[in-house]
Amino acid sequence: MREGKPSYWKFMKELLVVPGTITTSKLSLLRGMACSRDESQLHEVLMAAIDPDIVRSQDENAVFGYLNKFNEAHVMTWEFVQREWSNPLLTNRANVVATFGSSLKTKWRIDQLKALFERAKGGKDAKDIPEGATFVRAIERAEINRLWVEKHGGNIAALVSQLTPGTDIPPTA
Repeated sequence: MREGKPSYWKFMKELLVVPGTITTSKLSLLRGMACSRDESQLHEVLMAAIDPDIVRSQDENAVFGYLNKFNEAHVMTWEFVQREWSNPLLTNRANVVATFGSSLKTKWRIDQLKALFERAKGGKDAKDIPEGATFVRAIERAEINRLWVEKHGGNIAALVSQLTPGTDIPPTA
C-alpha cells in the first residue's frame, strides 16, 4: 500500500467492510492500509480504528500501533488521539497512551502528553482515573527518551554520516 495504486486502496477498503470478514483479516488489511503516505487514506484508517462496526474495541490499539510505526502517520495519529480523547468510541485510552508515550521524543510533544494528562484528569488525582498510572509511566519514558536523544543523537548522526553507501559499516581509516 505504501507505493500502491489508488485501485489497491479501493480494493482493500471494500474488503474491510464485506460482511463476515473475520477480525484477523480486517487487522491485516488495516496494517497494510496504515503504511499509506496519503493523508486522506490515513484519516480513513484512523476513523476505522474507532468504528465498532470495523474494529473491535480490544483491537483498536493494534491499529494505532500500526500507524505509529510510520513517520507520515505517527504525527497525524497522535494529533487525532489528542483531538478525539473525549470521543466515547476511543475505548482503550490507557493502551493508546502507552503506545504513543514511549515514542514521543521532543519537549513539545511531551508537553502535549502532559497537557492531555491534565485534561484527562479533569481536576482529579492521577490515581483516580483509569489511565493515570499509564500516563505517569508514559511521561517518564518519554522524558528518558528525550534525554537519551539529546545526549547521543549527535554521535549517532555523525556515525551514520560516515557510512559507506550500501553498507552498514563505517569506512576504516
